[in-house]
Amino acid sequence: MTKSRWTAFATAVALLLSTASCGGDRIDAPPPAVVAGVVVESLPPVPPSRLELPVTYDLAPALAWLETEVPRNIGSMEKQIRVNDRTKIAFAITREPFQVSFAPRTVTISSVLHYEGRGWYNPPVLPEMSGSCGTGDVRPRARLTLRVTGQIDSTWTLRTKSTVEAVPLTDTERDQCEVTAAHIDVTTKVLGAAAGALQKELTKVDRKLRKYPLRAEVEGVWATMQSPLRLTDSLWLLINPVSLRFLPFTTLRDTLHWQAGLEANPRIVGGAKPAASTNPLLPPDRSDPPPPELLILSEGRLPYDVAEEILSKATSKTKIRVGRRTIAIRHLKPMPLGDGRVSVALTVSGAANGVLYAVGHPQIDSLGILTMPDLELDAGTTDALTGALAWLASSDRITQALRDAIRVNLAPTIEKARVLAEKNLNRELAPGLVLTTTLTSAQPIGVWAAPDALVARVIVKGQGAIAINLYPPGAAPKPATATP
Repeated sequence: MTKSRWTAFATAVALLLSTASCGGDRIDAPPPAVVAGVVVESLPPVPPSRLELPVTYDLAPALAWLETEVPRNIGSMEKQIRVNDRTKIAFAITREPFQVSFAPRTVTISSVLHYEGRGWYNPPVLPEMSGSCGTGDVRPRARLTLRVTGQIDSTWTLRTKSTVEAVPLTDTERDQCEVTAAHIDVTTKVLGAAAGALQKELTKVDRKLRKYPLRAEVEGVWATMQSPLRLTDSLWLLINPVSLRFLPFTTLRDTLHWQAGLEANPRIVGGAKPAASTNPLLPPDRSDPPPPELLILSEGRLPYDVAEEILSKATSKTKIRVGRRTIAIRHLKPMPLGDGRVSVALTVSGAANGVLYAVGHPQIDSLGILTMPDLELDAGTTDALTGALAWLASSDRITQALRDAIRVNLAPTIEKARVLAEKNLNRELAPGLVLTTTLTSAQPIGVWAAPDALVARVIVKGQGAIAINLYPPGAAPKPATATP
């Protein structure tokens, strides 16, 4: 006898002896058919998350830049300016540092001007007359006001319009400069000339403001929020931003605060690094903001081989008595059928020997307990339980025992994931971009039979904010060390 024939003979003898020693009837049930095609998830949709998006802009460098762009001294008493054929003036202005205030869509920059002026008038017959003011210790004063009105259009471009006006600081004689004899209102002409000179400077400022790369800044933030963020070696956060909403800004000292909102569909996924989101940057959302709420879709995966090990260990000593007969559970093996159902192969011995198949839908309750409450013997198994095995089909003891046995508590795993997520969701996403979260609860919403694992979906609730610190060009701090 060859070696291969001897092996086959020994295997057959062992099988016969094993069957004989058990003394039970042999079960010959076919496995359930697997449904071919694309597996479609059937879990309920998760509402979008609404995160706070506080944006801060350090105004100090911008104001320092404006101080250098607008001269502190304007005009010269040595330079005569012809007003008309008979009138000339000269003036010299000293400007105090700018003060800044804000209103919706408008930045107001003001300064107090101190000036001196002189006017000349050449009448038709009489000799030229002149007069001056502010040439002593006390000079007239005026209020210079620059207003920059801006808005962000649908293409994320900053549109601005600047105006300037200069008016006497008070209506008293102290802040007036008029050469009465020559009928020259030096105050009006000096302030008009000063406003005109500053308007030319503001035109330059407008051009620079319009060139500010706002869209590039927003796209940079948008791209960062679309990239997967590593939480652990095999756990990733996808923020999945959808839209940005902006509210009126406020200021505190030299910092502009712009409260914005982010609508997103964040989720935590396991495994290899997922692909980045590809949501387009939409025009700014200007609707009223709803209350912020962070809803992160997370999932706990129970691979079928792990579930097989857990369930087989838990039921290894389970015996089922049906009438005067007893069978023992030796092994449980769950497998997906491709249509949301799971097949459980039940290996038994005793009064009956072989494999039974039951089919049902996995469920998870609010406490995180995974069960299969609708588990029933498969039609193929029921058809096979005839003749000497009819007693198995006529009893619901096996079905109930299976329903009781398939019970996996995922609550500790879910809570561990929540704590781990909160620990890793407080971090710097990029220089000037900081994510902070508080996660208060984790609520299971369903489970589905994926091709490789039972996937329990969980909504992690809490509050979240992404703080954005913008800086004028050239004023950004050095990049921080990247978070691993």
